[in-house]
Amino acid sequence: FYRINYDETNWKLITEFLNTHDINHIHVLNRAQLIDDAFTLADTGKLNYNIPLFLSTYMEREVEWAPISAFSKALLLLNKMLAAQPEYNLFENYVNKSLSGAYGHLGFLEGPHDQHSGKLIRISVLNWLCKVGHQECRTKSLNQVRAWKANNQSDITPNLETPVFCGAMRIGNSEDWEFLYQKFIKAVNRKQKFQLLIGLSCSENKNILNRFLDKVLEDNSTLTFIERYSIFTSVSSAGNIGLNTVFDYIDEHLESLKT
Repeated sequence: FYRINYDETNWKLITEFLNTHDINHIHVLNRAQLIDDAFTLADTGKLNYNIPLFLSTYMEREVEWAPISAFSKALLLLNKMLAAQPEYNLFENYVNKSLSGAYGHLGFLEGPHDQHSGKLIRISVLNWLCKVGHQECRTKSLNQVRAWKANNQSDITPNLETPVFCGAMRIGNSEDWEFLYQKFIKAVNRKQKFQLLIGLSCSENKNILNRFLDKVLEDNSTLTFIERYSIFTSVSSAGNIGLNTVFDYIDEHLESLKT
């Protein structure tokens, strides 16, 4: 396995081709390799970061799993690099635009005839779009959680529970959060319990997040050690608001956390 680095002129020609021609003239696996190579080479300092950023402008036309998976992997590092930076809103706009085509192609809901690759794409796309502020993604997620609360029956596709729970909590109120928290406490299925924990961590309300962190320190808490640890890591990785909330909380409760 090896990576291919072109000179700047050829990278620009490839970028121009992908943005002006039918992208299927380049095989889907080659498109995935171009994205993966460009970002990896930039990460290691062997390529100017402008190259993969400009190359990936074609992603808004991409609907195939392999390139979207490679792009999603690249976004993880970009997200870490830009977290808590003033430029983070530019990253959010970039992700929104880049994944708009895949979202428009697949839609929010899983269909009965969706192929496995389409299901994987939807999970990845919803995770990112709900994270970076895509309003429709967040609103539809919240509607699904509130329908569960109203009907006492969940119609949320199991594959989509993580992005839906997370997207819903980003704009949900304290009642929405408490509803999911009670589901988390009572959950027997370990996978769903963990998905609920991740979702609860996605709130962008500092008061709600502080309540969640408080539950880690409660003397009569039924949370396991792994769950307590996961709450801190999940809240801090959910976004800038969560990260700042955890820093402030640790600073204020340092002595209690030591015991």
